[in-house]
Amino acid sequence: MITDLEPPAERDLPPARAAQLRASLLRRTQTRTPIRHRRGLRLAVAATLTVAAAFGVLWVRPQPLPTTLAMGPGELSGSLRTVVDGCLASRATFGRTADEYRASAGLPPEPDFPVAARDVAVAAEADGRALALFLTGRGYLACGSEQHRNPITGLRSEPSGGLAGDEWGASRDWLPGPVQVLFLSSSDEEAGQVTAAGRVSPRVARLIVDDGSGRTFRARLADGAFGLLITEPLDPGARLIGYDAAGEVVFEGPLFEGAFARVKTCYTDDTGRIVYRPDDPGEPTGKCLPAEPWRH
Repeated sequence: MITDLEPPAERDLPPARAAQLRASLLRRTQTRTPIRHRRGLRLAVAATLTVAAAFGVLWVRPQPLPTTLAMGPGELSGSLRTVVDGCLASRATFGRTADEYRASAGLPPEPDFPVAARDVAVAAEADGRALALFLTGRGYLACGSEQHRNPITGLRSEPSGGLAGDEWGASRDWLPGPVQVLFLSSSDEEAGQVTAAGRVSPRVARLIVDDGSGRTFRARLADGAFGLLITEPLDPGARLIGYDAAGEVVFEGPLFEGAFARVKTCYTDDTGRIVYRPDDPGEPTGKCLPAEPWRH
């Protein structure tokens, strides 16, 4: 029985066969190892380039700014809560500055009314522009802000914007027509992307913007308020149209006239008391129109 298997020594092979085996071994040694190393190098380089490309995408193309429309404090997103808090902080700062100026001039402070986050009726943000509308029993506050994000670093600029507001007085429960625009902001002068908010009478069941080319954009309605957020550019001729429950038009006017610009005549409540006067100073002339009741 054979129990040991050993290859024959080279000297025991025929000279031709020994030369053939030697050449074969040399070919395998010279070809296999370099191929394996080159393939590993290609994989390593490819992985490095993939990681670098992914890092470049995250660095140069940050997440877009949010687009959100909320009706009431219960719908606020985290970023909209920041917008609301910023509006209230700006109002407080502005109020202190105004009071200090009036005190230095020997004047009493302006009458004020409290506003809190629970009073927010509409909040919206789109492409770095934001608004918040607060409705209280004594008055309203509207706030708009704008900020931009650097496309390279992803950092946001400091927000800039403005405040508007007033006490209702006699107009608390009345509107100068079925629709009252309290705040409107656009990306261009009387054109472009739009955010807007205001009040509507109970007669208004649907409110849209018609840009005149067949496109329409619907506003959201809730608790006597409306919110509008349009991210597609509009032309200056866009119109705001309100419908009642039967689908009849009860209001139509240019969108870009802005807050209170539609008050061109006087309006009276059901007792005949004037609750709205024209923007132009002086006593109203001619017959006043009946104001629309508002219920919140």
